Amino acid sequence: APAERLKPDPGDSVAELVLGDMTDVLSRGMPGEDRDRAEIAPELDRAGMYGPNALAEYRAVRAVLVLIPMFAATAAALLAEPDYIPFIAVGGLFLAVLGYALPRLYVTMRAARRSREIERGLPVFADMLSIALLAGQGLTGALRRVTAQLRGPFPQMAEELEIVVRHTELLSLHVAFEAWSRRSQSAEVRNMAMLVGQSQRLGNDVTASLLEYATHLRSEFRQKADAKAQKASFWMLFPTLLFL
Repeated sequence: APAERLKPDPGDSVAELVLGDMTDVLSRGMPGEDRDRAEIAPELDRAGMYGPNALAEYRAVRAVLVLIPMFAATAAALLAEPDYIPFIAVGGLFLAVLGYALPRLYVTMRAARRSREIERGLPVFADMLSIALLAGQGLTGALRRVTAQLRGPFPQMAEELEIVVRHTELLSLHVAFEAWSRRSQSAEVRNMAMLVGQSQRLGNDVTASLLEYATHLRSEFRQKADAKAQKASFWMLFPTLLFL
């Protein structure tokens, strides 16, 4: 599974590391590997970075962004006048802290954008899968067809569905959705996984459950949109009063 970051087989094609051979050296040379494995690895999964070396590349890039300002500030302090050394030290420290925070910020923003796209596409996916099943297609074939049709409007969700299709072919639909819910860490995907699992265990019709779930999601999203609209109208009072 992608979330488990299994090491590739010797015969598999492996993507080139972002910093080449220095990636592993920089990754292992920085402290906090266990903490990053517990905190950063789930965020990388949520952002769609499923490569076996994703965490190592993240740590290596962060190390470079931290070390370069520190070395640059040290070199500048050796060449500068003594009066400017405190300013150079503060500037180097600020850039090093910024370099430490930027990779985490990028991963968090990418994960949030991916989660929003998946949440928007879930009702469409549930409806299309239900229609395909009602048309008499098999479960795996319906998943493939829906994935191909969602690749245009929801490309990141289509990537997740391709993994779901592979897991369904190897294991079962319930296991595939459970793995998807662990990767995405989304409440909506988790609820869909529970719905599919219960339908399969109890022998219920998955099609009816998916249609009902899609209707529930649209109602929930409509309520969230109304809440945001009400908050926006409230905050618009302040600039309106200011300009008046």
